[in-house]
Amino acid sequence: MKKKIIISIVILIATILSTIAYCVAEQYKMAVACLFLGILIESLINSLFGKLKALLLSRYGWKRDLKKLIKDHTLTEKDYIRISFAYLYRICVDGKYLLVLNGRNINKYQPVGGAYKCHKIEKEVLTGMDFRVCDDNFIKIDQTSMDDYRMRVPAINLIKFVKRFNKSQDRENLNNLSREFKEELINTKILKKQIFKQIKYRYCGRHYTEVRYSNYNNCYELLLADIVELMPDDKQLNCLRDMQSKVSDKYIWATEDEIKSRGIIPGTNNMQEKITDHSQKILTSLSSELHIKKKDQKIYTINL
Repeated sequence: MKKKIIISIVILIATILSTIAYCVAEQYKMAVACLFLGILIESLINSLFGKLKALLLSRYGWKRDLKKLIKDHTLTEKDYIRISFAYLYRICVDGKYLLVLNGRNINKYQPVGGAYKCHKIEKEVLTGMDFRVCDDNFIKIDQTSMDDYRMRVPAINLIKFVKRFNKSQDRENLNNLSREFKEELINTKILKKQIFKQIKYRYCGRHYTEVRYSNYNNCYELLLADIVELMPDDKQLNCLRDMQSKVSDKYIWATEDEIKSRGIIPGTNNMQEKITDHSQKILTSLSSELHIKKKDQKIYTINL
């Protein structure tokens, strides 16, 4: 935090000095200097806003919630907090989003994606003395869910756990999120492998929840979801459009309003939810809620 504040102050001072220099250059009609300084000032201002935004998010985000819960003695440093860290695909065509049937028999549709996977070497570190992480058994641990980033972390270690998650290469990472795409769309034959043998996607940002109490899990939890957007080529786009005219029990195409209402149709007797609540995280209208750093604004191309 102190480092971020110092950097912000340095950028602010540089902006002020550059503005003064610009005024002097303009007074003496130094066109080249004005052009250079103008570009520099714009860059500094953008950087300053980015740093201030990061400071505010750090101060008022989940870290604040955690510190307050410990300070108020709602949580002790030894209490375990459940984490679920996942990635979700935004597949949007002509204003409709592709959702697939949840594979755990809850009879609801959700975005393609799922929990990140942890490599064996990383799991050994996380379950060691430095982090003291243990598996979360809210979802039955089987061959499918083994090594998911669904874990329980002591409150005192949560911040450094998230920092390690951000830096670790010994886990499923943004540079290859093909596993869930293949499992949920290719292996199920929703999409044709010959058309989707290569996919391109861009990183949109990350959604954090508050550190909040879950009645389902009977504990406090932090949920994280990285959102990536599929960037189909022309052939893939035509394939996705063709799907919208077909009826399937494996998937649906839902509008933003349908996702927000969780599939409930107002004014009818159909009050059963058929879309999961976390599906809202992929909506383009909620992109401003996502956290993103410039270095993460990349486009990835993956061979399936």
